[in-house]
Amino acid sequence: MTRTAIHEPELPAVEGYPRNSPWSAEIDRVREHILAELATQDGWTDLGEKQGVKLAKKYREHDSNPVPIVRGETLVENVEPYAFLAGVCQPPGMRKLWDPRTEEGMMLQRYSRNEVLFYAITKGKRFIASPRDLAGIQKDYVEADGTCMIIQTSVNTDDIPEQPHMQRATLDMSGWVFKPEGPHTRCYYIFQIALGGSIPSKLVSMVAAETPLCTGRARDLYYERGHAPYVRHDVKHEPSIIFQSESFDPDLAKREYRCTVTTGSQIGETFEIAYDLDRMYRQERGVDVTVAGDSDAVQVQDDGEGTLRIKTVTAGRTLSVMLRPRTLHLLKPLPSDDRFRRIRKAFSESLEVPGTFLHPHFANSIGHPLPDNFDRAKAAAPVFASPLEAGPHTPARRLSSPLLILASFPLAVRPRINSASLAWAIFRTLKSAHTSSSIFQRPRRLSYASIAQRLSMP
Repeated sequence: MTRTAIHEPELPAVEGYPRNSPWSAEIDRVREHILAELATQDGWTDLGEKQGVKLAKKYREHDSNPVPIVRGETLVENVEPYAFLAGVCQPPGMRKLWDPRTEEGMMLQRYSRNEVLFYAITKGKRFIASPRDLAGIQKDYVEADGTCMIIQTSVNTDDIPEQPHMQRATLDMSGWVFKPEGPHTRCYYIFQIALGGSIPSKLVSMVAAETPLCTGRARDLYYERGHAPYVRHDVKHEPSIIFQSESFDPDLAKREYRCTVTTGSQIGETFEIAYDLDRMYRQERGVDVTVAGDSDAVQVQDDGEGTLRIKTVTAGRTLSVMLRPRTLHLLKPLPSDDRFRRIRKAFSESLEVPGTFLHPHFANSIGHPLPDNFDRAKAAAPVFASPLEAGPHTPARRLSSPLLILASFPLAVRPRINSASLAWAIFRTLKSAHTSSSIFQRPRRLSYASIAQRLSMP
């Protein structure tokens, strides 16, 4: 990672928050220019469609910048515009997943919920160009009809000096525009940058070709991972709460979100954090919530359906609301347990049958290593019903070879079930379903009830 002397402050809100930045008029002009470019086809060259993204470029008259204005357009299904803006396109952690050029991004000053001074570093191209950095102002716009925008442009400020070994680029315009189309969102991205310094033609071509495809990569990231948690925007009400920062770690093992605020002068104000149960936290079907700092300054209520409601009870206090995937606990048996040894032996023998595989949770519960080709088998094999979709009379999906056993199947009803008992019950249920000694040769349907009966569960 490229190192700089610029660091992100813990509390970036400026004195007098909320207020306009010194560049508010300038960024408003950039917004109008972007909307004008999107409203016309004059001067644009159609580059066709790639990866589901409509591409175009335009060279402006009397423009010495060799990098053209580029534009990408795509449709993102089943997502609201602001959820896509705030949960996919804007968080730096998510951006690194869909933008291969981004190395680092940070917020240095926050003037309001919607306007921030930022610093960013883009990756260099080995043997072609050094890394570039940017100093810019960003503003979000949210319209009454649901349309929303992220607009960025470069600024000159002593607060962000040029860094050694870094070429300062100038962002002429960067605009994301999200328009509602029924339950979907039409997404546009328009962009032009002056890279500065010596610019190889190969780099110019790369920027022109790769940049607008970000719309498709962001779309695909949403389809795969969903959106990060975000603070909902209320166009009718702006609370006195000072929103300091939001961050999200997209690592699959963490998926941790942090929202830092300073409570305002008005006691009893509320704001909401939306989280994604359809994709981001689907496996756990919920989140664990903690409050760090002055935790007694707020009351937090989770409706269990994707919304946290935070109410202030004390003024002028700073705290962080943190979300993590809900934790499900399995109680492991002691290695000395005789029954545990019998379970491990039985499953070890059954795994000698070709095409038989264990889910990682199950393998861990009985102390058995995963086979080398588990990932390939997992992709090919049907699995038990999702743990939290399963009920007392829900049959599992039909088993076939290669077999994938999902140990967490009954956890929805009894989250702290002893894993050895669970493993033994599934093993006996499977074994009783077959007349031959090779218990996995003939697939059958399993129900939660059959497993619960062997565990003497209600």
